[in-house]
Amino acid sequence: MKRLRVGIFGIKRGSTFANLFNINPNTEVVAVCDYDEVFLRNFIKDKEGITSYTDYDKFLEHDIDIVVVCNYCTEHAPAAIKALNSGRHVLSEVIACKTLSEGVELCRAVEKTKKVYMFAENYCFFSYT
Repeated sequence: MKRLRVGIFGIKRGSTFANLFNINPNTEVVAVCDYDEVFLRNFIKDKEGITSYTDYDKFLEHDIDIVVVCNYCTEHAPAAIKALNSGRHVLSEVIACKTLSEGVELCRAVEKTKKVYMFAENYCFFSYT
């Protein structure tokens, strides 16, 4: 079985997802994107086979099957829509939409592309919640 290639957008928050995808026998992280070049260099310094990007559009040109969106939550819907329209499945780490219209746009992108969109809200698992 072919392993699914994963790209993580927002490696500061996405490093946990990267570790989980790398221990899964069906997936491998092949690309990461973040605006912070220093953080990117520190993340990939001991990892092989992972390409880093600071430009999200360039990142989407990489050969990936899944985009995990872990950047600023105010950018999740636009980033997810771009990824879906580029032919990728999307996992959104936290709240995806700031407005109802963003939610409608996101739903329309999922329906149009027929790609999988998953919402992985994490706060519901904290003990105080």
